[in-house]
Amino acid sequence: MRTVADLHTHTSACPHGHCTRAELILRARERGLAAVGISEHVQANPDGVPMSYFENMKAWLPEVYGIRLLRGAEADICDWRGKLFLQRRYMKNLDYLIASLHRHSLASADRATVTRTWCGVAEDPAVDIIGHCGRDPDRFAFEIDPVIRAFRDGGKTVEFNDSSFGREDHRKMCYLICEACGKYGVPVIIGSDAHYARSVGEAENCLRMIREVGLPESQVVNADLDRLMAWISAARAKKVALAGR
Repeated sequence: MRTVADLHTHTSACPHGHCTRAELILRARERGLAAVGISEHVQANPDGVPMSYFENMKAWLPEVYGIRLLRGAEADICDWRGKLFLQRRYMKNLDYLIASLHRHSLASADRATVTRTWCGVAEDPAVDIIGHCGRDPDRFAFEIDPVIRAFRDGGKTVEFNDSSFGREDHRKMCYLICEACGKYGVPVIIGSDAHYARSVGEAENCLRMIREVGLPESQVVNADLDRLMAWISAARAKKVALAGR
């Protein structure tokens, strides 16, 4: 199995990115990807881009250098109720939205609080992807089974990326979450969380985990281009409807 797209990437549009959009797209082409999604941080994050960035996404070309260009955003969860820092009027230009916990947006909390927070995010119709929830289990541990069931019931897709495997506690948490996704039939997406062009499309740790856990290929959204684009089409339609409310 291989991936056809990387949906979690960052460019120099945000302060901690270290490549241009063109460099990132060209690297995606070198790696044989069919599509790449750019998902800059929203302003609640210290490395977030201005809101005008998301407003101006409507000018993006759908294809660059022969690669499909997908329009994403990574929104920080900014309170323990699961609130995101992104106004709905900016969502009409997005193909997908990632919701993530970051230590610079929220301090650590007890397991019950983080569990409630993720269950709250699961109810938000604007969210498509749950970003790297296996990261920082020392700060953001949660009860896996009820949260993954909530993601299933809320129609969310759980993301794993190779940047989450640098520490053993992160790796173990990712494996447990992946096993639960298999148990409850929750779709997953594999990404890199690339901040450098050379990292685009890197997913070896994720692919190894999926093989070892035995997660069916059919549950990996970006293992097949038709499956991915159908998923994108549904996510985009939901954004347009929400922005119109």
